[in-house]
Amino acid sequence: MLAAALAMGGNAGAQQREPVDLDMVSRIRQEAFHRSQVMDTFSYLTERIGPRLTNSPAMGRANAWTRGKFNEWKLDNVHDEAFDDFGRGWEFTSASVEMLGDRVQPLHALPKAWTPGTKGPVEGELVQVEIKKPEDIEKYRGKLRGKILLLGEAREYKRGTEADSHRHDATSLEGLQEFTLPKDKDATAERAKRVKEYQERQQLATKVNAFFVEEGALASISISSWDNGIIRVAGGGSRKAGESVGIPELAMISEHFNPLVRALEAKQTVRLRVDVAARFTDEADQPGYNTLAEIRGSSRPDEVVMIGAHLDSWHSGTGAADNAAGVAVMMEAMRILKATGAKPKRTIRVALWSGEEQGLIGSQAYVAKHFGRFPNPPTRRRRRCRPRCASRPARCRRPATTASSRSTSTWTTARAASVASMHRKTWRRCRSSKPGWPRSMTSAPPPWPPATPAAPTTSASTASACRASSSSRTGWTTSPTSTTATWTPGTTPNRKT
Repeated sequence: MLAAALAMGGNAGAQQREPVDLDMVSRIRQEAFHRSQVMDTFSYLTERIGPRLTNSPAMGRANAWTRGKFNEWKLDNVHDEAFDDFGRGWEFTSASVEMLGDRVQPLHALPKAWTPGTKGPVEGELVQVEIKKPEDIEKYRGKLRGKILLLGEAREYKRGTEADSHRHDATSLEGLQEFTLPKDKDATAERAKRVKEYQERQQLATKVNAFFVEEGALASISISSWDNGIIRVAGGGSRKAGESVGIPELAMISEHFNPLVRALEAKQTVRLRVDVAARFTDEADQPGYNTLAEIRGSSRPDEVVMIGAHLDSWHSGTGAADNAAGVAVMMEAMRILKATGAKPKRTIRVALWSGEEQGLIGSQAYVAKHFGRFPNPPTRRRRRCRPRCASRPARCRRPATTASSRSTSTWTTARAASVASMHRKTWRRCRSSKPGWPRSMTSAPPPWPPATPAAPTTSASTASACRASSSSRTGWTTSPTSTTATWTPGTTPNRKT
């Protein structure tokens, strides 16, 4: 009998599984292995378009080209979606730094994004400047006019002893799936610390920019954060209209930066010639743009499976690994599905994000617009357990609070309705400790989602009768005019879809 019961259970489980179209799987494999266009896509992005700084002319070409490919493949709902007031566009065409004097030497450096050009070659004496706090500014007042500034100290050079990249095997891939969530209290404190430090750095940078302009310095040079001849450069100045962009700023390889520091420490006079051709392409702040397309679902079109990668890069490289590789794979996945005639039940949507390098700006704006926002951490309320936690202790664990825009889920209205139904049934099981809820077990349950609570009407004994109520379910919203409800794990969205 036991064997028969197990067999029946196994058959029931098999019947509940969604059937797999093996013929379609075979067609997808054949298209991917024998007619792939992934390298063509990758090469065009990196070699024909090149660096793709958000809001730069090159990024505009990348948006247009990817949009054109999506239309060529006959995807649905192809469009660029704006996110507000990213800032001005910027680009550079050339940069050179030379050491003058008895020993003439070209030095390898590249400009930081959103900093001005030199408007032709400028020459000046090199001086070392180290400003770590606002009080340090006064040490250099009246001493920097006509000078080229070497910012910071020399860094110990560490030669490469290992390969720059490696391939994962099965064991290391399994290890990547393990991630220990930090404790909520520790994570909140750490996040607050990082935010505070970032704000202090930004405030100091703004003061330093204005000070260097006021002093009349010609340009500044800082050390690349990587060794082995690699220039790692990001942004400087400001992309926002009306804010000070400072003076021309460059990042230099450590192999050239360190000797300049040693020469100044030895009291040698060092003169440099700097020439940077860079410009802002807009006078006023402009929106950034994400590029999106989709394959509409056949039977559940309002349930969305999203894939994506960021299309933008920094300005000094081709953005191959970060992240043209990801973009090419996402685009190829959509092409293959369309080329094979796949008819997914759910909508598959691809998003090519912008503004990622400046802090996930494009993707966060999209999630906030269509799904929900993160609550403000200082005002975040402690989440209560679900009503059934007395009988199911495992469900009482507090949810992870590190959910990102990549972990947004979409539920249908039917699912939202089932949650409301569960709420009503659960309400009848115990008296709630929620303020404003009636104590009588025969009273009608409050609406779901619950309205703004009134004054408390329950006692401590009532509160202990039920450890939590289903109204503590946070993170999902519904719209009376929409066929979808959205939910962000561990968060309480403040905007309806």
